[in-house]
Amino acid sequence: MKPSSALHLRINKSRNLSTKADAIVARKHTNDKNKQLEAAINWCKKFNGRGQAALKTGLFPLIKDRETINRRLDGKVINRKERDYCTILTDDEEASIVRFIKNKNRCLQAINKQDITKLIINVLRVRDYTNTKMKGGRKFQKLSLNARAALEKGKLSRSFWLRFNAKHSSLTIKRQGSVSINRALNCSREMACNHLDSLAKELVDVGIMINEKMIETGVWNGSVDTCRIFNCDETPQFINYGIDGTTSGLFYAGKGDACQRMYRENRECVTIQPFVSFSGDICMCQVIFKCTGITSSMVPTEAVNKIPHLLVTTTDNGVSTHESFLAALKEFDVYLNEKNVKRPIVLLSDGHSSRLDFDVLSFLESKRIHLFLTPPDTTGVTQLLDQVNKNIHSEYRKQKDSMFSDICSLNKEAFMLVLANIWDKWTTKETLVKSAKRVGVAENALSVDFMQKDKFERAENCIEREKQTSPLISSPDKRRGSANYWKSKFEQAMELIDELHEKSIQLEEIPGFMTTKKIKPKLTKDATSVTQVHGSMTASDVITLVESI
Repeated sequence: MKPSSALHLRINKSRNLSTKADAIVARKHTNDKNKQLEAAINWCKKFNGRGQAALKTGLFPLIKDRETINRRLDGKVINRKERDYCTILTDDEEASIVRFIKNKNRCLQAINKQDITKLIINVLRVRDYTNTKMKGGRKFQKLSLNARAALEKGKLSRSFWLRFNAKHSSLTIKRQGSVSINRALNCSREMACNHLDSLAKELVDVGIMINEKMIETGVWNGSVDTCRIFNCDETPQFINYGIDGTTSGLFYAGKGDACQRMYRENRECVTIQPFVSFSGDICMCQVIFKCTGITSSMVPTEAVNKIPHLLVTTTDNGVSTHESFLAALKEFDVYLNEKNVKRPIVLLSDGHSSRLDFDVLSFLESKRIHLFLTPPDTTGVTQLLDQVNKNIHSEYRKQKDSMFSDICSLNKEAFMLVLANIWDKWTTKETLVKSAKRVGVAENALSVDFMQKDKFERAENCIEREKQTSPLISSPDKRRGSANYWKSKFEQAMELIDELHEKSIQLEEIPGFMTTKKIKPKLTKDATSVTQVHGSMTASDVITLVESI
């Protein structure tokens, strides 16, 4: 070995040692600086200051430049193109995810950071499985070290989100705005006016509205006896005795797009069907369970004492049927006789199939109950109970959290206990009267001006434009073609389907992609079976029958 070569070897070795030591010191210095930078950011947010004010305090000696703090406060990040060995997603995958986020928000189903994380992990899982299946080739895209780490840990680093937010300025993080009820999207002002005109004529015919005077379409003056107007509606959002819906918090949306959400309703669940009057009284409550027979656990004593005219029903899917609605009307008739309500009365309801039954209509006619069905897809605007249903969910959630821990799975008895404790809290007489006015009904008038005008605006935006026929006329050959032409087209299509099927990936074969959560049902105490078939019974009758057994 030449002397010069040995000298260079010793110099390089000393440099490596020095570099390693310097790296440790520099890394520690960087960590300390980052901690002070985070502290400076928190100080600025707390005292509503900027970088210059934070540096003047002298609390952050490692931060030398005020712009470092200001850039972090403003969310400005210098985002250069990542190295290929550092990227988690490919350009096509990232563009598809950004497009998916925007489209989900436009469908009123915005997703948050947790949902996007699951989506990205699934994308990586599919790519990893595809690479394993192909074992090379033009479409082979190896996972980077960062992508492999994210796939194994099941989460994304903070630096990824910092670069992702800075790279895609077309995305922004927002809080979801007002709730859009999809069943009311089709209610225009014209439909609401026609509804109120029809309702006014019905009230005049039965003598509930006197001294009437039509001012204009949808506006009537007169004296209205609201004690003889009632409303019944299902509240089918209690799923597994909890509340269904989207998690609150911050969601990703396209810049300039509104961030709203819809209620997700599952009709195959436990259903509560209250009956209320437009004068502010709660008449009765029907609880419909998805099971076969009625048991004593469905009617605890506390629920019987706190919920007057409680009716328990069991059906196939936990929703109203002809038989269950007829049973509810019979109990409602008992309430009317008990309160000496003057007949005839008007009962507003939606056009559910359970209402359109001969036995139901015959009973209504015999009891002088006029069933007034609201127009389809407008119940969020025209029904009283749709204005206060969210109060039931809110009070139920509060009471459930105060009575039971989050890890508890509630049985039917626990659900009824929660319902019993909120029954005198979820609404008041004044709230029901105000809700009646929001659907256009007051003691001295019926007016479309009382209704929610924002619902009409959304309906007008949803009106589809008329399709215009194209002025171009296609030739007869293009319209029909010969038999051999269509036969060859069919054969080509079948070949393409077979080729795509061979290249396709079965999602259920990807490890961890499609997981099913199996929840072990909670064992309940022994309950006395009262009936073995679908049907309805008042709570007091169930208690009496159980005691006799």
